[in-house]
Amino acid sequence: AVGEGDASAEDVTGVYGRAFGAEFDNYGVRGVAGSGAFEEWNVGVRGSASGGSTINRGVWGSASGSNNYGGYFTDGVFISGGISTPSDERLKTNIMDLDGADILARIGDLTPKRFEFLSDAELRQQNLPTMGASDSERFGLMAQELEQVFPELISESTHPLIDEEGNMIKDADPVIIKAVNYEDLIPVLMAAIKEQQVEIEELNHRLDQAGL
Repeated sequence: AVGEGDASAEDVTGVYGRAFGAEFDNYGVRGVAGSGAFEEWNVGVRGSASGGSTINRGVWGSASGSNNYGGYFTDGVFISGGISTPSDERLKTNIMDLDGADILARIGDLTPKRFEFLSDAELRQQNLPTMGASDSERFGLMAQELEQVFPELISESTHPLIDEEGNMIKDADPVIIKAVNYEDLIPVLMAAIKEQQVEIEELNHRLDQAGL
């Protein structure tokens, strides 16, 4: 289906979907693709935008509520143009420098690991939310361990249980899992590196004074 609007209007919407009031699930727009004759390309939802003098958004998502995500994906996300995070100083308050010495002391308690995610079948057997993750080896931290050192970097999110057809299991309670904010871990590591560099320079200065 193709939706067209009056080009002279200020706002034009090709497709607009609304859904509310269902006992379980509401989908404003739901796209499913697969099992085609050739199956070379399957795209559930495709968005593109161009020609706008001020704003172009191929896909625009927003959400509100206690457990909200503007976009929710399983498996990987491929991005060719990079990721930008709002960081304008005008948007922030309670701005303070990180205590490098304190962070460096705590960094030593972290233990990076290599691991593989459980398959979707294994997760379903344990009544855990499916992640759609590949079986490749990963590197990272265990959220429960990181929480003991930097609880600020841990969040909890609610995930539905999904059956093999990709539908939410309505009689199953959602599961809360822990997640790591790796983006905020970057300035933490930067603060630790800066503190470590200060200590190295102080040590070198003492060695120079001692003639060593």
